[in-house]
Amino acid sequence: MIPNKPGPFDVPAQNLGWDNPSWEAAVLRLLFVRLSPWRDVQRSSPHLFLYSLMRKTLGSGAFGDFAFLPSRYERKELEAEQVPWLRGIASGKPAAEFDAILVSCAYALELVNLPLLLLHSGIPLRSSQRDERWPLVLVGGSNALANQGLIFSDGDSFADGLYFGEAEAVPGGAELFSLLGALRGQKKKVILAKLEEALPAFWASGHSLQPALHQSRVSYRSVQPARSMAQDNPFLPEAYPILNSPEASTARLQISWGCPSFCTFCFEGWERKPYREVPRNRILDMARNLIQHTGVSTLELYSFNFNAHSDILSLLLDLNRIFDRVNMMSQRADILVNTPGMLECELAAEKRSFTIGVEGISEGMRALYAKGLSSQDLWRLIERLCKEKAREIKFFYILSGFETEADTREFAQFCQRLTDLAEKHRPSPRFLFSAGFLVRMPFTPLRYAPLEFDRDKLEHISNQVKTAVEASGFEYRLAMEWDEYVADQLLVSGTYKLAEALETAAEKGILYDDGIRGDLTGILREVLKDELKPQSPLLAEKNTDYDFPLAFVRSSISDTFLYRAYKNAMERQEPAICFSSTGIEGHCMACGACRDGAERSFLTSHRIGGDPAQTKMKQLANLIRAKRRTRPRYITVRLGRDYEGAYPEYLSAILLKRVLTQKPELTGKLFRITEALWTQGAWKDRIGWGFSGETILALYGFNSENQIDDMPMLDDESYNAVIEALSDVEATAFSADVEHLYPQHVEISFPTMSQNEALSICRKWLASLKIAYTERKGTLTTERIFEIAPKDKKKRILSEVKVWYEEHTKRPAITIMGGPKLDISYLVPTEGDRFSVSVCITTMGNG
Repeated sequence: MIPNKPGPFDVPAQNLGWDNPSWEAAVLRLLFVRLSPWRDVQRSSPHLFLYSLMRKTLGSGAFGDFAFLPSRYERKELEAEQVPWLRGIASGKPAAEFDAILVSCAYALELVNLPLLLLHSGIPLRSSQRDERWPLVLVGGSNALANQGLIFSDGDSFADGLYFGEAEAVPGGAELFSLLGALRGQKKKVILAKLEEALPAFWASGHSLQPALHQSRVSYRSVQPARSMAQDNPFLPEAYPILNSPEASTARLQISWGCPSFCTFCFEGWERKPYREVPRNRILDMARNLIQHTGVSTLELYSFNFNAHSDILSLLLDLNRIFDRVNMMSQRADILVNTPGMLECELAAEKRSFTIGVEGISEGMRALYAKGLSSQDLWRLIERLCKEKAREIKFFYILSGFETEADTREFAQFCQRLTDLAEKHRPSPRFLFSAGFLVRMPFTPLRYAPLEFDRDKLEHISNQVKTAVEASGFEYRLAMEWDEYVADQLLVSGTYKLAEALETAAEKGILYDDGIRGDLTGILREVLKDELKPQSPLLAEKNTDYDFPLAFVRSSISDTFLYRAYKNAMERQEPAICFSSTGIEGHCMACGACRDGAERSFLTSHRIGGDPAQTKMKQLANLIRAKRRTRPRYITVRLGRDYEGAYPEYLSAILLKRVLTQKPELTGKLFRITEALWTQGAWKDRIGWGFSGETILALYGFNSENQIDDMPMLDDESYNAVIEALSDVEATAFSADVEHLYPQHVEISFPTMSQNEALSICRKWLASLKIAYTERKGTLTTERIFEIAPKDKKKRILSEVKVWYEEHTKRPAITIMGGPKLDISYLVPTEGDRFSVSVCITTMGNG
């Protein structure tokens, strides 16, 4: 939030998406913070998950708010105005006024931003420097097991407390919220002690980091990462604030936790073990609740490997009966190619772009990574995708420094064979290759590997791969800058001295925002100079005696198991798997992740089941074909001023939510509602979004798959139910031709302009339209009338313009009597600046 610079969360429409009590009446005030700008996290959901869990736990009395790293432009403006960087987007309150700040850190480079955000919000950096006057700062997130950079060598921390593991676990996030509510106003030490007492996954700042010192005056505490049990029906979010953005009509639904694979490089795969599934019936219940509470029309399946779910084929059909679109994200290539009907169902569900995480450039490197993807399966998959006319195939690789010349020769042969295959399947898919350098992550087998900082060596391997790719006519890109790779590796592998480096970086204004801004790598190298000397333990190959950071975190997977997996990887021995899939029987690997026999049995006996795949594929193809051929039914509405500033996707979500909460029986019948006039066709560039006033809505849906014809649509009963549900926006039936409607009476106000500035922009606008006019005074002293020349009225652009001053809002306004060719794009800025004006289509014309 920038003073005098409205953004998407400052406009009236955003108020429709919140469900908070008043600030004064709130029993607890929590600020959920993301360490990246809004543009980078609007597709992710940790902040929404936490808000939803807070609301379910504490009820309507808690006030939840969000804050994000300000963008580069916002940072400049905030510094000029001397405004704190961390401010709630709903309340406008600075972070210091909240009871607690809950920070979600998604990846290591984001850590750089936390001390800088605290510093620019007037909050002391270290926990030891903050007394009861300051809110608690609690940090969790998917990077938790690599967050040693938050902890100083003496046990002090940027955070008052760290949470490790899954917030949906029991005990977990719900208990944390309950205690924060119950203990509000207590001493900081009391609250942190109670949190540690109740939560085995919680670590409060100030403990000794060495167990040998546990009898000293500073205590040692070990923690166990929280993990949910699938049979306990862990919490999953189904209601949260809708935020005004182009992503407002898309939601993510979790269908599983963890990963069944043992890829040696994968941080999330080891940190979230074992693989657990949300039962099909619960997924469907959650899906119905989700669309009713959020109004989303597009669903993304959230899972490390969505196609591993035992009911995935049925779920693709079931979920497509509820949502307009269902997107499939991360999946295992071996399951895709080996499960009968899987690829056919994905293609029927409109998936045309496929990403294959090949990881290793050769079969031997894939064995080192324990990828579980043979050359035979890889080629079977590529050939099938080419045959099925996939639009795009993306290959991702990890370059580690372990590659040999034989590996690169094998990769070059792969590229040549791919060229030959593409020639046989014209037009072929677009092939894209990308690669990144291997970051040896903590709590994975490859944490024992020597660190690789030989730039020439790694870039030589990358250039060999690039040469092979481009010689075959394909595209290649290296997915990370060298300095980012070095900083990332040091942040996840370095000692507790990292906190000193991050403190220094904050004082120098260094941050991570679409790249490192400042010499972060230089500061890290300086602070860790002793650890980075040649032959130092940090750089060398490690064994089970090495003192890794965060040793107080007791992972369920033993060091012995991790080290054995590392030694096998170095010998390029592909491990067995516990996960049973098509043609492969699983058996327990004794990694220690499963807590009981039921979890072990689920993995070793896992099967992807359901009705015959061909039946599912045919049903899915017919359903999606019908949805894409749906004929819209139209209604007219009058959107009040409280809808101003809404993105089209946000408007769609708000309206669909309003209908489905009142008429839940329309779930699975009404798939989406879209504005059908000013944001479509020629009007899209001439009027655009964010307006209030009169418009047309298009309703897409049908009532039964059994009654699908060539162009299905809502029946009269459902149509009338929508009109009834939207009575507050004066919804009425409309059956005429939408194409002949135009904005007859338009009012535009400019909150940030003076009267003279509004007059100036109006004159420039008329000049840009090549409209001749006579300007005169109106009946009021603040009015100026622009009488359009008779010859230019025939252009059907406009007939009259008035510039005047709104006394009640204290801002200038322009009233336009428009025609079928009206164009106000000159007056109404696009994107970021659009929130600084107010547009109302007072009356529509027809002709």
